[in-house]
Amino acid sequence: MRADGPVVIAMDGSPHSAQTLEWGLTAAELREADVVLARAYQEPREMTQWSWYPILDDLRFDTEAKQYLADTVDHATSRHPRLRITTRLLHGPEVPLLRDLTDDAQLLVVGARGHAGRSRIGRVAAHLAAHARCPVAVVRDVTDEAGPVVVGVDGSPSSLAAADVAAQEATLREVPLVVVHARPPLPAPYGTEGIGLLTPWPRRTRTT
Repeated sequence: MRADGPVVIAMDGSPHSAQTLEWGLTAAELREADVVLARAYQEPREMTQWSWYPILDDLRFDTEAKQYLADTVDHATSRHPRLRITTRLLHGPEVPLLRDLTDDAQLLVVGARGHAGRSRIGRVAAHLAAHARCPVAVVRDVTDEAGPVVVGVDGSPSSLAAADVAAQEATLREVPLVVVHARPPLPAPYGTEGIGLLTPWPRRTRTT
């Protein structure tokens, strides 16, 4: 991870991409960083395995993807004129190609659901969050409320690194930082039989 690297925003053309784009552009402005808009798509399996010639639909998609990035840059520049924005059109598997861009990036921004929209987090976002070489922001529904930054820690090296990133994010956004540590309740040290020992015995009176 480079502290002076760009903010990479992964675009997939889904309806959620507009929110991902806006969140990433705002994050880049806070960091005073350059922006790379990346679009990755996989060629048909027949082309990669059998070296078939591309059909017109494949060529049309390539042209549409380039136009999509160009239109997105125009829109982003009009809303954030101070940012320096470039594009990358990647041919091949999304996860490894986007992961390669994180070698020199300071932040990767991806949408939570992509085209599927059925699960809380999509396959691409989940893999990149686990394997990227820089911090990853998985953008869900964006609100205008500036709430605190919350980070969960368990004492492991990775959680301490997450806390460091969270502290930087809270400083940039000028919001509180909430550090959370959760653990299950401790079991009774002597088993369930020991619990009864904690109950006071009833007092007995002696008669003569």
